[in-house]
Amino acid sequence: MSALDHHNLSRDDIIHILKGMNIDLSPNTKLNATKLEHRLDDALDAAQRFSTTFPDDPDAVGGINLSNFTLWNRRVPIVDAFTRRTWAAIFQDNRGYEDQRQLAFPRINQLIPDISKEIDKKRIGYVILKDMTIFRAVMIRVCVLFLFFSTYEINEKTPLILVNYAVIEEEDEESLQESITDLTPEGKRGRAYHMSDVEQNLIITLLSLNRKHLSPRFRLPADVRDERCDVGFLLPIGSLNMKDVIRLSKARACVLCGEEPHSTCKACLSVQYCGKVCQKEDWRNHKSLCKAISSGKWYNVVLEPNPFSALMSRMYKTSITRYYDDSDETQTPSAEVLDEAPPNYYENDHYLVRLQVPLGADANQVLVYDEYKTFELHLSEAKNPEAFLAALFAVAREPKMYRWVHREGEWDWKICFDRIPDRLPTW
Repeated sequence: MSALDHHNLSRDDIIHILKGMNIDLSPNTKLNATKLEHRLDDALDAAQRFSTTFPDDPDAVGGINLSNFTLWNRRVPIVDAFTRRTWAAIFQDNRGYEDQRQLAFPRINQLIPDISKEIDKKRIGYVILKDMTIFRAVMIRVCVLFLFFSTYEINEKTPLILVNYAVIEEEDEESLQESITDLTPEGKRGRAYHMSDVEQNLIITLLSLNRKHLSPRFRLPADVRDERCDVGFLLPIGSLNMKDVIRLSKARACVLCGEEPHSTCKACLSVQYCGKVCQKEDWRNHKSLCKAISSGKWYNVVLEPNPFSALMSRMYKTSITRYYDDSDETQTPSAEVLDEAPPNYYENDHYLVRLQVPLGADANQVLVYDEYKTFELHLSEAKNPEAFLAALFAVAREPKMYRWVHREGEWDWKICFDRIPDRLPTW
């Protein structure tokens, strides 16, 4: 039995895992394995809401010292805290996946609340994650003698479960099962989960990442010390919120490889590259936006909430998407009833929006929203007569209409109607 110091995820594995977390990188990305590993670490921290759970940035002061926190002693079941952030799994299950590796994060997203549920029942000391195709198992020890020796209260809604974890590898199925039996005492064994090697490696990556967040000043409880195992911890986890999805999907430096940029596309001035090689390789992906910016007809428009929302201001409307998290401070309220301009998560980037005539709506407004629904606003004929006419002509030809936009101010956008994206989205 051994502990892993690294996750053994390939570059291609990470790209698919990130896609399963709704992080879409450039289709022909050349980001190297190290940069992708950092992106995955950032994504896992974001999925655990690490920066809001520990707002003082414990890594900057030497890590999390659990000695400063009390043990979880609330009557509220631990599972309640661990399922607050799993609304999005309902939506994840209905999505189409191009590759089974894209299911790795949704599986982990469902596994961790399952573990917390078993802890509440005081049934388990060990969880086993098995992959019989490679005869490997990940053992996670979550409690000793059925006591909550390692569940800490970070705040009133957030427990942290300190765990041991290790890897068992054998030559055949019989030997693997014998090793599991020898190493996990009978009566303390919880449910065994069948997980792929990528799913196993992702949970190891998560536990290893969290181990690095622990302060070296924290002295492990005696019951946790085990030379055969590493130590990590579990926090409530969920799908990324829309702000983090957009942030982690954005190109940093050269849009293709992530290296230091040395040039900008001269036609549109919107994308940076490290040099001509990456610029040439990215042309197929960039061409649609480039032509829209450089030669399309752009309209300055004012988008606004539903013009009739003032009559319904005492009513509350919300929508739950796969980015929903009721504990998030970054949730964007529906723009049907919106007093302030929606936040600009895209900053200075160009991006796609969808336009459609709302069912039952008057013929003098068009609904406009982005992929993540960071806003749902209306293009009205009264404020945008010329652009509204162009929108109607386009909507008449295209039932699903997508166009490039750029945010200019709080309620001001620019939109291009005469350039259709080469690859139409599916949202």
